[in-house]
Amino acid sequence: LGESPICLSAGLLLKTTRRDQREKTDEHMEPAPARPDIRRDLVAILPRLRRFALTLCRDESRVDDLVTRACEDAVLKSSAWRGDMALEVRLFTVLRLLARRDAQRRKAGEPGTRSRTQNTHNRPTSRLIIDTLPNDSAAVFLLCAVERLGYRDAAAIMGTTEDSIAKSMFTARRALS
Repeated sequence: LGESPICLSAGLLLKTTRRDQREKTDEHMEPAPARPDIRRDLVAILPRLRRFALTLCRDESRVDDLVTRACEDAVLKSSAWRGDMALEVRLFTVLRLLARRDAQRRKAGEPGTRSRTQNTHNRPTSRLIIDTLPNDSAAVFLLCAVERLGYRDAAAIMGTTEDSIAKSMFTARRALS
């Protein structure tokens, strides 16, 4: 049976965490500086990351790739992370940037990028409702109403102002009412 890339990534994250804990340093070597181990936290927030990625790209076939790339980026750069922002905010921002970059590549027609397919047969009704919102409004609505982030955090993630977030929330609420 095939496993999804997200399940494989989660397993790899936990496996490397266990291996790192078993490794011992040589007596003559200085221990490496402690860096935050975010891999367990990543596994815990994978469903939230996947849901946000789905509102950004709206193509289920690309969601797992986006989330995997964001998690890999976070693990690779975890030594430089100072903990000055919540891990979720940081990862949501990375996802937004990756989704925007992918959209630009698809628009430019780079090889290896696929256009979005519209298969609505097996999708839940709530996904169809979210799909009616403009991209930014859907992402902002998810961050503020579902993830319960404040306008300040949502603005940091989306790379915009709090006023713009308030306008997007108004647009989303009006469209959903």
